[in-house]
Amino acid sequence: MKVEGDAGYYEWREFEARAGDQVIRYAAKPGLADWDRVDHGACLLAESIEVGQGDRLIHFHAGAGIAVASAALRGAQATARDDNIVAVEAARRTLALNGVASSMPAPVYDVAAVTLPKARDVVRRALADAARTLKPGGRIYLVGANRSGIKSAIDDLHSIFGAAEVVAYGKGHRVAVAVRPDRVAENDGDGFAETQVDVRGSRWRVVSGPGVFARDRLDEGTRRLIEAMTFRAGESLLDLGCGCGIVGLVAAQMGSRVTYVDANAAAIEATRRTLTANGIRDADVIWSDCASAVADRHFDVVATNPPFHQGGGTDYLVARQFVRDADRVLRPGGRLFLVANRFLRYEREMSGLFSDARVIFEDGRFRVFEAVK
Repeated sequence: MKVEGDAGYYEWREFEARAGDQVIRYAAKPGLADWDRVDHGACLLAESIEVGQGDRLIHFHAGAGIAVASAALRGAQATARDDNIVAVEAARRTLALNGVASSMPAPVYDVAAVTLPKARDVVRRALADAARTLKPGGRIYLVGANRSGIKSAIDDLHSIFGAAEVVAYGKGHRVAVAVRPDRVAENDGDGFAETQVDVRGSRWRVVSGPGVFARDRLDEGTRRLIEAMTFRAGESLLDLGCGCGIVGLVAAQMGSRVTYVDANAAAIEATRRTLTANGIRDADVIWSDCASAVADRHFDVVATNPPFHQGGGTDYLVARQFVRDADRVLRPGGRLFLVANRFLRYEREMSGLFSDARVIFEDGRFRVFEAVK
């Protein structure tokens, strides 16, 4: 089901999905991966999960919550988890649409499910979390698309749980199941690590982790943004899509008052750790769908390297909303600094909202724009 046109980024839509003999109503909007298409993996997972009345189930990377709602309708005490703030709200709405509620977190679960995330380190993190929360003898289900690395993920499932079996195929997806043994290998930490990066004539301590953009390096686009943008002491700056927090960190050390927002919970944690590592305390670091959590504030500067991928494809809706939200929160005369790959065209979006938009840096790969409200 493809929704044509942009009916508003923040507008929620309702859809239906079929899982066996169940029809699940679910909520979705831009910002959720493949939000306007049937999630065949979620439907296949919902059909495959075996739950009984009162079974406790936790679903990692639950997306819109289709499988969680399906299990709850069959009597399970179901809990949805996701790093993306849009997915968390989608799952909450999906459960409400089906007349069920998410259960409170439990110390141990009978059943776990993992929807294959994009990065393999995030897959391993989710499988390790599931192993820690499952009771011995509890079942774990893993679902993913063939083209997205599910076979490698099943290998990881096998290495942690000792055995894994593919139990369902369909429409380019497969579901594997494993049983938690009495003992599993202990997890060696949470995956967050500190590195040092050199930019703008200084060395900075940066902490990042699984699921954070460019987690083990300073992305070259972000480097160009930091080097090209201008800061003035005392200005307020919004680091929009903060990732590990390096852009706002540099601005803060040069005298700006910085607020950090990101839709990814791992990025929020990484930014907090980056600021702590550099001795910055009491900063506002906020989990937010684009700039919605700070829509009632005003800033002198917005800096961003907007994302243009959601799930496995290219999606410009979030990036375009970054530009619109920047216009919304900037004071008159405020400046937007935005870096983008050369093949991405933001000129029309920016010129339609800002009185002055110009390229202040470009090379063979990137452009940095400055736009004035």
